[in-house]
Amino acid sequence: MRFKGTIGFGATAMAVLLSMSVAARADAPVTDCDNLAAHPADPNKVTAGVQWDLMKGREAIRACEAAVQSYPDSLRLRFQLGRSLLRMQRRDDALPHLIDAAEKGYLIAYSNIGGTYQFDLKNYAEALKWYRRGAEQGDDASIYHLAELYIDGTGVPQNFSEAMKLYVPLAQKNNALAVYKIGLMYTRGDHTVPRDYAKAMQWYQRAAELGFARAQNDIGYLLEEGLGTKKDVAAAAKWYRVSAEQGWSKGQVNLARLHEDGQGVAQDRKEAFYWYRLAKDSRETDDRNRANARIDELRKRLSPQELAEVDARANKWRQLAPEETIAMLPPPADPNYRPPVELAMVDKSYTPAPAAKPAPAKPATKTAAAPSAPAGVDAGYVPPPAPGSKDAGAKAAPGGVDAGYVPPSVIEIESMEAKYVATKSANVRGGPDAAAALVGKLDRGQQVDVTGKVKGQNWLAVTVDGKKGYVSAGLVEPAKPTAVAAAPAAPPAAAPAPVATPAAAAAAAVAAVAAPKADAQPSAAEELAQILKQVDFGSYHALVIGNTGYKHIEKLVSPKADANAISKLLRDEFGFKVTTIMDATRSDIISAFAKMRASLKERDNLLVYYAGHGIVDDATQRGYWLPIDAERDVPTNWVSTADITDMVRAMSAKHVMIVADACYSGTLMRTASARVLTAREKVPWLKRMSEKRARVVMSSGGMEPVMDSGGGEHSVFAKAFITALKENTGAFDALTLFETLRRPVVLNSDQTPQFADIRNAGHDGGEFIFVRRPAAN
Repeated sequence: MRFKGTIGFGATAMAVLLSMSVAARADAPVTDCDNLAAHPADPNKVTAGVQWDLMKGREAIRACEAAVQSYPDSLRLRFQLGRSLLRMQRRDDALPHLIDAAEKGYLIAYSNIGGTYQFDLKNYAEALKWYRRGAEQGDDASIYHLAELYIDGTGVPQNFSEAMKLYVPLAQKNNALAVYKIGLMYTRGDHTVPRDYAKAMQWYQRAAELGFARAQNDIGYLLEEGLGTKKDVAAAAKWYRVSAEQGWSKGQVNLARLHEDGQGVAQDRKEAFYWYRLAKDSRETDDRNRANARIDELRKRLSPQELAEVDARANKWRQLAPEETIAMLPPPADPNYRPPVELAMVDKSYTPAPAAKPAPAKPATKTAAAPSAPAGVDAGYVPPPAPGSKDAGAKAAPGGVDAGYVPPSVIEIESMEAKYVATKSANVRGGPDAAAALVGKLDRGQQVDVTGKVKGQNWLAVTVDGKKGYVSAGLVEPAKPTAVAAAPAAPPAAAPAPVATPAAAAAAAVAAVAAPKADAQPSAAEELAQILKQVDFGSYHALVIGNTGYKHIEKLVSPKADANAISKLLRDEFGFKVTTIMDATRSDIISAFAKMRASLKERDNLLVYYAGHGIVDDATQRGYWLPIDAERDVPTNWVSTADITDMVRAMSAKHVMIVADACYSGTLMRTASARVLTAREKVPWLKRMSEKRARVVMSSGGMEPVMDSGGGEHSVFAKAFITALKENTGAFDALTLFETLRRPVVLNSDQTPQFADIRNAGHDGGEFIFVRRPAAN
């Protein structure tokens, strides 16, 4: 048997929302459930709370189940039971508890439900629904997450102005994170909020006064670069120190850098080494890597005595938890330093768009144009029509729409009647907003009746199959009479074809685009050739590890055969340059990753396949691969999934995929959802995915043992993996491969494969793409 497991939704961002002002309810005494599962940001908690990644899921579930049984009316305990079930990926069991707590008034449950739908299930419609409900009832965590969706453009169009409207009320309540986020929006800027470093400085300074370590670091950055203020590296160093002393690793790295270079402060390599030494244990991988790189260099320049002094000083340091980096404490700033820009709690120059108030005679409120949603994102949410409106009887929007939400404005339509044709696949939505509910679709070339244009917006009102909706004007064009291409000469006896009218000609042109002839369809080889002309996939590399000959624990049977077969298939059919390691020690594995890191370039792709023993540490819930020199109860030679994540994140390769056929390999990941592509969407989607950074993982199971046999000479997972690679042709993504192999594994074993992006490894929305083609040589 091999073993593996998963880590699920971690709403760590909510741990920083410390300014919630809900009255605490001690409706039950303090229990073990509180000690093991309380949320650090829960205003009703009766203990300090436990960070997501430090929760002991199994123990928490047992304690909370017992507590709920003793105090069935305690919403606090019911919420904590739901949270502990989420920790162990038992969403179906968790959500009823969380929903019950939310609907009975336990507000923080709303943001946890929304987070589950957003991060685990990628169901943005449900996430929006629960965040909005929580926000309407005053849950600051829900308001924060709703604003984050607008900042990131996740499930809704990116719109800093909408996020600003949500953050400002929180900022006025001295919510440090909200204050900081407003500054961050001014630093970045978008089409609704222009970049303004001076305003960013004002908000950062307010957040810094509230003890927000990240803001203190960012003030240092603006001062060092002279953005929005006069350049002052000495003042920057003081702010970096304030941030560093609170435990923010970016502040530590920046302060170390200035000491190393002697900029703004006296050059002091020993002091630089000290701050790098603290940052090397950061939870931020980029900071950790930067610190480790400089530590190796500085260690050569310091004496043994200096190194010992730094060690003694560093050993007294206690790394702060994430929520402690924004403790509501005044920063120990230099009393002689005065910020160069006057602080402003609220940006007086910013005026959110007023809520729409329809006029009695003619309700017509002009709304700002909404940008198109990111490709492939369908929020699935639309406000229902106002009662009594002509659209009030329209079919309810799908996907968990919040029926209690009322649109903030009335849509004003400029009447028109025209025929338009879709220039590409287009969504028809229930409102003039890319986040509105999907009520229909247009295929490329499909004709549609346009009944009006939305005043002030680039949206058209349309009627499709008798249903009213809206489509972005950029996706359609007026249907113009088009000449029909000349047909081949008819035989002399044949009657002449009737002359086409303009309307018939247009219809024929549309039909020709919408329904191409069968004989025009390219073969699989022709399709791949066309794809390869348009998409640069880069070069492909694989590291395949098969461990069977364990020295201290039971040997395995199938990994060697699995590794050999997969290496051959990747090399011969997919053109991979393959490195195969049999019976790898810890040193072999780490060295192999290091070589890949050193040799791979930005356009490269790396697949890592591991077959061997794995184990999970119940105390930390962290998974490990076991090299052949590993011992069951001695972790010295184990390779943690955290180590793997760090090594993957540090690689330059554009796309990296880990495939782990080992117990508890699921601890690398969180859940993903499938996607469906039409034929015409494939090339642009492949091109887009090839440009985005990808860090994904596929595991042969979750928190259960996985089989070392079941597929003849191969494990049940390896057999399904090999078969899926052989069955898929052309260019296909890793999720397609996963969907092909998942069912056979489930049907032939007690394990359930999983697939997702790797947490904290630099994933940027890309995909690992397989291209089935022989090797060049």
